[in-house]
Amino acid sequence: MALLSCNTDPTASEKVDAEPPLPLKWQMLASGWQHTCGIDLDGRLYCWGDNAGHQLGNGGTASSTLPLRIGVDLDWLMVAAGRDHTCARASDDRIYCWGGHDRGQLGLAATATVALPSRVDTGTWYDITAGRQHTCAIDQNAAAYCWGDNRDGQLGDGSGDDRETPSPVAGGLAWTKVVAGGNHSCGLTQDSELYCWGLNATGQLGLRHKNNAAAPA
Repeated sequence: MALLSCNTDPTASEKVDAEPPLPLKWQMLASGWQHTCGIDLDGRLYCWGDNAGHQLGNGGTASSTLPLRIGVDLDWLMVAAGRDHTCARASDDRIYCWGGHDRGQLGLAATATVALPSRVDTGTWYDITAGRQHTCAIDQNAAAYCWGDNRDGQLGDGSGDDRETPSPVAGGLAWTKVVAGGNHSCGLTQDSELYCWGLNATGQLGLRHKNNAAAPA
């Protein structure tokens, strides 16, 4: 697995369209705490709403009441929004992230917020999800990885340590889907089995108890 880079990929352009033609027709949407992103039918990515943490990915911090086009030199397939960060999968199956990075949720070797889409340089992916301050994804080999905040075990790697780079989810299972909540995560395996991990204070892991789980259970 290659090391991650915090450098903005040159293909992730800094240009944005401040006023796209409306109405657009959409194929995918993702909602964070106070921002929203969507991909239109032509594979163009837009974000709008709160931008105090650079979660819109346009290089600034001003909020926007209109969709702003992000990463204009790329076609996009999937987008996920966390509390104040955003990650998206491009048509080359690479993942790009931007926004808040105080717990490592961007998967980049950086310590501050990232204002523009920056590539998580670890290979190719087919699924991605964002929680409050953590991110999970499945690579092309059906292996699941998570990164960011791990105070409640939501990364599923068996530890309680935050990760700035993708950390393998424990168990060596083959995954088809992963979803992230505030501080917990769940996934489906290729055998159609459901596992959950992370915060379980209100029973959100479905394990018949309220103890946190640091690995898939």
